[in-house]
Amino acid sequence: MAPRPVGGLVRPIVRCSTFKYNTKIRLGRGFTLDELKAAGVNKKVTSNIIISVDYRRRSMSIESLQQDVQRLKEYKTKLIIFPRKEGKPGKVDASTEELKVAKQLTGPTVLPLEITFKPQKARVPTDDERNHNAFVSLRQARINAKLIGLREKKKKEGEEKDK
Repeated sequence: MAPRPVGGLVRPIVRCSTFKYNTKIRLGRGFTLDELKAAGVNKKVTSNIIISVDYRRRSMSIESLQQDVQRLKEYKTKLIIFPRKEGKPGKVDASTEELKVAKQLTGPTVLPLEITFKPQKARVPTDDERNHNAFVSLRQARINAKLIGLREKKKKEGEEKDK
């Protein structure tokens, strides 16, 4: 049972739910059953090895599923399981050499969240950027998409008339 991580359970990385905050990432409530299965972790063992599970959550995107599976696999490589009985280690328990180098993890959380977003520095806009009108370009793209079939039809009729 000891040394247990002081920071609590291992939690998945999730995106905030609303449109305003969906660019931000945070630690979620727990891993899905699909993520546990893909990482090769049995759901009955999760409480013993300090992994949080949320049975209600569903993985909607492949990217988040892969990210959380990678997080679980990274945790499994760092995990050292102590034997229940001192003289009889089990098949999943750590060896005596690993037990000697084991140290108590201290910190706020297990596998803390790393924020990789770096904002751009302020710069002077170029002439192209200054003269670019986003509204006009959007309207032009929309009307081009709307009239593409009509324009192709007129082009074919013009070619038939020329023949």
